Amino acid sequence: MLQDQHLAAGLAEYAQGVGQAQQGSKGLLEKFQVAQGKPHPDIYLKALSELRASPEDAIAVEDSDHGIQSAAAAGMRVIHVPDIKQIDADTMARVHRKYASLLDFRDDMSLCQPAAPCSKVGG
Repeated sequence: MLQDQHLAAGLAEYAQGVGQAQQGSKGLLEKFQVAQGKPHPDIYLKALSELRASPEDAIAVEDSDHGIQSAAAAGMRVIHVPDIKQIDADTMARVHRKYASLLDFRDDMSLCQPAAPCSKVGG
């Protein structure tokens, strides 16, 4: 679906001091060290650098408070798909848009392109 819209897809995750950036369309899988994990922006900034993307043109899909804080601090638009843990109001204020599920986000992806940024909605 992302390739049909000519959008790159990446994955940034952090575990035990090692970050990873992955871009499906180019098959890039790169492991790297970052100084600090989430909620610090290091992992997203490094992943954006590896993927040659700017924060303004990127969307982070997060389910956790630390992930939301990390992506927002990196300057990215944050999409929140809730998990079991509730997110506090200060963290939710950093969310660009909230979806009930990844399927709902998928159905609305056409609204979230750099040429037509997502509009902020309450959540």
